[in-house]
Amino acid sequence: MGTTDPEDAIPGREQDHPQSIWERRFSRRRFLQGAAVAASTAAFSTIPGSGAIAALIPNQKTAPWAPGRVHNLLPAGYLHTRGADIVGSNGAVVRFAGVNWFGFESEAFVAGGLDVRTLDQICASIVELGFNMIRLPFSVEMVERNPRITRFVGAQPGLAGMRALEIMDALVASAGKHGLKVVLDNHRSNAGWSAQGDGLWYTSGYSERAWLDSWLTLVRRYRGNDTVIGCDLRNEPATPPDNLGDYFRDGGSLWGYNGWFPFTGKPRDWAAAAERCGNALLAINPRLLMCVEGVAWDPAGPDVGPIPIPYWAGGNLTGVGKAGGGRTRPRPIRFHVPNQLVYAPHDYGPEMSHWAPWLSTNGSASIRSSCRAVWDSSWGYIAKEGIAPVWLGEFGTSNRYRKSSPEYFANVNPHNVQGCWFSYLVEYLEEIGASWSIWALNGTNSLNPHSRPSEPQSYGVLAPDWKTAASIPMMAKLSTIQGPPHRQKAGPPLRFPAFLEQSPARALSRFLLG
Repeated sequence: MGTTDPEDAIPGREQDHPQSIWERRFSRRRFLQGAAVAASTAAFSTIPGSGAIAALIPNQKTAPWAPGRVHNLLPAGYLHTRGADIVGSNGAVVRFAGVNWFGFESEAFVAGGLDVRTLDQICASIVELGFNMIRLPFSVEMVERNPRITRFVGAQPGLAGMRALEIMDALVASAGKHGLKVVLDNHRSNAGWSAQGDGLWYTSGYSERAWLDSWLTLVRRYRGNDTVIGCDLRNEPATPPDNLGDYFRDGGSLWGYNGWFPFTGKPRDWAAAAERCGNALLAINPRLLMCVEGVAWDPAGPDVGPIPIPYWAGGNLTGVGKAGGGRTRPRPIRFHVPNQLVYAPHDYGPEMSHWAPWLSTNGSASIRSSCRAVWDSSWGYIAKEGIAPVWLGEFGTSNRYRKSSPEYFANVNPHNVQGCWFSYLVEYLEEIGASWSIWALNGTNSLNPHSRPSEPQSYGVLAPDWKTAASIPMMAKLSTIQGPPHRQKAGPPLRFPAFLEQSPARALSRFLLG
């Protein structure tokens, strides 16, 4: 993973975010980064006046913000869905305004921050900052091994010697005491950092059966505990393989079909696997929300010009509403229990995804309509058309805890396109009434091969003291969507700007497809 601001690069920076695998591979192979970015840049340069980015981007000041201003806790009990809404047992429409609290999926096997503050202190800060739920990553390995924890819990010594699942119980209890809800997230199979490298919901060491058994263990463990309201079945399917020349043969998960090379013997239909898992869990607790992420590449889009482009892993849900490739018709998820499905895409901006043509440094991420067109095509249409609720389970921006001004990463400005993208996304989430959870709560990293637990987490909501906000501009922006949703009347999906459909995009198509 790279950064758009080279002067701020530090050793280990690529480990600050869970998708370093994705970015590292695309950077290494220059897949799309040469031809696609060149095409989109060339096209962008044809817009009259586009050379003066500052003229296209209005100044935007940070709104006043202080902790404790927004309190929008979710209602007691379980939740269900109605059209594009998540609703409480009283029928009131609610919104997830959450944080990702990572660590249980890591090689530490425990939630981060417990060497700095206690569970109750951290949960109190989550509420004080205006959030109402926690997305809690875990690994299949953690559930299977359930090791005793002796490190990284120094702030709460009573946790030392407890098993990982017992500490998860304590976290859930603390969350419930503070009025927070929890959605469990199977982040990966073996303990580690980032999405699973094979892009599937199983590995050679952890089968689909092991994946399902880990879920059955947790759903049985928390059955009847309405602090735990949902399951994010698998984090970011469809990370690309090491050999990008094999992308279309072995490129991880697909949506609604098994691909062109079924003789590999690898199941790749993530939509079918999600249904199998979700139905098994709903048979145990039919009141849980089942949250299903998308894939990365889909023949149905999103289209930049005449061809589909790989999206951020987990973020591509075009197959829910469109046929394409081996999928002869749209493929929505259907569980045996109705009104419990939430689609849960992920999305990241130019700082993480500058290989994507619409997010390149000189691309179109600074243009509101271009960003909206991509989101409409990839996942926003699901909420706009009332198909199901959308919960953006991961997105984020740098807190710039080091040198650069955090203002440039949270607001529209002429200096850093990441801030434009983040501002437009927050506006879009409010427009379509979507739920969300920011990556990440953590003020510091967890134990992994390429990160040290004492390192600041550059996408963290909290500073390394695990108490104060790391970025006031980021929190000011998020506070505008922490209240109940106020969905605007949906208009037609936006088309990609005409300049992306001209000859540079066609040249890109010829380059990729021969």
